[in-house]
Amino acid sequence: MAVTALVLVGLPLLASGFLPSAGPAAGLRRGGAPLGAGLEGRAVVVDLDLGREKNTWMPPTWACRGTRVELSLILELQPGGRVAPRKQGPYINIGAREGRWTVDARDALQIALPIEGYSREDNELPPCVLYMSIATLGGKRVSRSKGNLTIQQTRWFIRKERRLVGTVRLREELVDLEGIGDVVLPPSRSYTDMINIR
Repeated sequence: MAVTALVLVGLPLLASGFLPSAGPAAGLRRGGAPLGAGLEGRAVVVDLDLGREKNTWMPPTWACRGTRVELSLILELQPGGRVAPRKQGPYINIGAREGRWTVDARDALQIALPIEGYSREDNELPPCVLYMSIATLGGKRVSRSKGNLTIQQTRWFIRKERRLVGTVRLREELVDLEGIGDVVLPPSRSYTDMINIR
């Protein structure tokens, strides 16, 4: 299968991935309503849980001692398919930058968020794009069930693939963007989960 790379803020994206074009206009529902139109202009609070997951293709040494990183972000889903980080909990700064979002034909909210990276013991990521996939209810409201958190890496110098690096969960949806400053996010933390090493 041929792989074509797109560029997002200087970082590669798979053309065969989930961001075929910008924003909710990437597709239409029956009747002409844009996919994801109900989410445009809102902000979401997402909790990221980064660490080794079952069946991941990450190297065997990555987060192998059960080190996990939890952090929360407020992301604004802007018109035109742009996603902007508005706030992050204190202590662990991943350097999130503006990325892209869309809702695919399966009603999943897909977010590509460039980060500067982080390092906590054996759990570390270099500058890369975090890909979030979260189920929605008809493309209008985001589900609170856990979604996948992946990055794109190259194997054998040619093959680009998505590798599971954790989970993402929506905590709440914000309609009033002016109230973002009043939202208190929990501090980021790093811990060792020896019992549930995945």
